[in-house]
Amino acid sequence: MNETQLLNKYFRTGNDWLNLKKKIIEKLKHEISESESIMLEKKPLEFTKPASVSQYSYLLFPAVYFSIYEPDGFEDNMNELLPEELAKANAAGMVYCSGFSCSSNDHDSGGGHDSGGSSCSSCGGGCSS
Repeated sequence: MNETQLLNKYFRTGNDWLNLKKKIIEKLKHEISESESIMLEKKPLEFTKPASVSQYSYLLFPAVYFSIYEPDGFEDNMNELLPEELAKANAAGMVYCSGFSCSSNDHDSGGGHDSGGSSCSSCGGGCSS
Protein backbone atom coordinates (compact mmCIF):
# COMPACT_ATOMS: atom_id res chain seq x y z
CA MET A 1 0.00 0.00 0.00
CA ASN A 2 1.15 3.51 -0.61
CA GLU A 3 1.39 6.12 2.15
CA THR A 4 -2.03 7.66 1.43
CA GLN A 5 -3.74 4.27 1.57
CA LEU A 6 -2.01 3.45 4.87
CA LEU A 7 -2.96 6.82 6.34
CA ASN A 8 -6.58 6.27 5.36
CA LYS A 9 -6.64 2.72 6.69
CA TYR A 10 -4.89 3.14 10.03
CA PHE A 11 -5.38 6.75 11.11
CA ARG A 12 -8.21 9.20 11.58
CA THR A 13 -8.71 11.51 8.65
CA GLY A 14 -7.43 15.06 8.87
CA ASN A 15 -4.11 16.84 8.97
CA ASP A 16 -3.69 16.74 12.75
CA TRP A 17 -0.35 15.10 13.53
CA LEU A 18 0.18 14.33 9.83
CA ASN A 19 4.00 14.45 10.05
CA LEU A 20 3.96 12.07 13.02
CA LYS A 21 1.59 9.69 11.23
CA LYS A 22 3.89 9.66 8.22
CA LYS A 23 6.94 9.01 10.43
CA ILE A 24 5.14 6.08 12.10
CA ILE A 25 4.35 4.58 8.69
CA GLU A 26 7.94 5.11 7.56
CA LYS A 27 9.31 3.53 10.75
CA LEU A 28 7.02 0.49 10.51
CA LYS A 29 7.94 -0.05 6.85
CA HIS A 30 11.60 0.04 7.87
CA GLU A 31 11.02 -2.44 10.71
CA ILE A 32 9.17 -4.81 8.36
CA SER A 33 12.03 -4.61 5.86
CA GLU A 34 14.55 -5.33 8.62
CA SER A 35 12.46 -8.32 9.75
CA GLU A 36 12.38 -9.69 6.21
CA SER A 37 16.13 -9.21 5.92
CA ILE A 38 16.76 -11.18 9.11
CA MET A 39 14.58 -14.05 7.91
CA LEU A 40 15.96 -14.17 4.36
CA GLU A 41 19.58 -13.91 5.41
CA LYS A 42 19.02 -16.14 8.43
CA LYS A 43 20.70 -13.61 10.70
CA PRO A 44 20.69 -14.32 14.44
CA LEU A 45 18.11 -12.43 16.46
CA GLU A 46 19.78 -9.78 18.56
CA PHE A 47 17.13 -7.88 20.46
CA THR A 48 18.19 -5.77 23.41
CA LYS A 49 16.05 -5.78 26.52
CA PRO A 50 15.33 -2.16 27.52
CA ALA A 51 16.62 -1.18 30.94
CA SER A 52 13.45 0.72 31.84
CA VAL A 53 9.94 1.49 30.61
CA SER A 54 11.14 4.86 29.34
CA GLN A 55 12.96 2.94 26.58
CA TYR A 56 9.89 1.05 25.34
CA SER A 57 10.36 2.34 21.78
CA TYR A 58 13.18 -0.20 21.43
CA LEU A 59 10.49 -2.89 21.52
CA LEU A 60 8.97 -1.81 18.18
CA PHE A 61 11.31 -3.87 16.02
CA PRO A 62 10.92 -7.11 17.98
CA ALA A 63 7.14 -6.54 18.11
CA VAL A 64 7.02 -6.21 14.32
CA TYR A 65 9.33 -9.20 13.81
CA PHE A 66 7.47 -11.55 16.17
CA SER A 67 4.04 -10.50 14.89
CA ILE A 68 5.07 -11.40 11.33
CA TYR A 69 7.32 -14.43 11.79
CA GLU A 70 6.43 -15.93 15.18
CA PRO A 71 2.83 -14.93 15.96
CA ASP A 72 2.17 -18.04 18.08
CA GLY A 73 5.05 -17.18 20.38
CA PHE A 74 4.54 -13.41 20.28
CA GLU A 75 3.51 -12.95 23.92
CA ASP A 76 6.25 -15.19 25.33
CA ASN A 77 8.94 -13.63 23.15
CA MET A 78 7.89 -10.09 23.99
CA ASN A 79 7.60 -10.87 27.70
CA GLU A 80 11.28 -11.88 27.65
CA LEU A 81 12.17 -8.42 26.35
CA LEU A 82 10.01 -6.38 28.73
CA PRO A 83 11.77 -4.27 31.33
CA GLU A 84 11.47 -5.82 34.78
CA GLU A 85 8.74 -3.46 36.05
CA LEU A 86 6.51 -4.18 33.04
CA ALA A 87 7.15 -7.92 33.21
CA LYS A 88 6.00 -7.95 36.85
CA ALA A 89 2.90 -5.92 36.02
CA ASN A 90 2.12 -8.18 33.05
CA ALA A 91 2.27 -11.25 35.26
CA ALA A 92 -0.12 -9.61 37.73
CA GLY A 93 -2.77 -8.93 35.06
CA MET A 94 -2.51 -5.15 35.19
CA VAL A 95 -3.73 -2.63 32.62
CA TYR A 96 -1.17 -0.81 30.45
CA CYS A 97 -1.69 2.59 28.92
CA SER A 98 0.11 4.61 26.32
CA GLY A 99 -0.73 7.65 24.25
CA PHE A 100 -2.38 5.38 21.71
CA SER A 101 -4.07 2.47 23.44
CA CYS A 102 -4.75 0.47 26.56
CA SER A 103 -4.35 -3.21 27.01
CA SER A 104 -4.81 -5.64 29.82
CA ASN A 105 -3.54 -9.07 30.64
CA ASP A 106 -6.89 -10.24 31.97
CA HIS A 107 -7.02 -13.70 30.39
CA ASP A 108 -10.48 -14.42 31.85
CA SER A 109 -12.07 -11.65 29.80
CA GLY A 110 -10.27 -12.44 26.58
CA GLY A 111 -7.46 -9.95 27.17
CA GLY A 112 -6.34 -7.87 24.27
CA HIS A 113 -6.53 -4.19 23.65
CA ASP A 114 -9.02 -2.06 25.50
CA SER A 115 -10.86 -5.06 26.89
CA GLY A 116 -11.54 -6.64 30.21
CA GLY A 117 -13.15 -3.58 31.69
CA SER A 118 -10.42 -1.10 30.83
CA SER A 119 -11.26 2.06 28.99
CA CYS A 120 -9.27 4.69 27.13
CA SER A 121 -9.77 8.29 26.24
CA SER A 122 -8.66 9.30 22.77
CA CYS A 123 -8.04 12.87 23.92
CA GLY A 124 -5.28 12.02 26.39
CA GLY A 125 -7.41 11.42 29.46
CA GLY A 126 -5.63 8.16 30.12
CA CYS A 127 -6.93 4.73 30.99
CA SER A 128 -8.91 3.17 33.75
CA SER A 129 -9.70 -0.36 34.76
